[in-house]
Amino acid sequence: ASVAAVMDPDEHDYFYFVARGGGEHHFSKTLRQHNIAVRRYGQR
Repeated sequence: ASVAAVMDPDEHDYFYFVARGGGEHHFSKTLRQHNIAVRRYGQR
């Protein structure tokens, strides 16, 4: 699956992510959105 993702990547505008726990992630388009997500999800 990872090789296929490299060969044919999804198109998106997300530059940042933070782990939410339980194997889930939150993706953000801007640094401001990312910093909010870090405060929300990164304190666990």
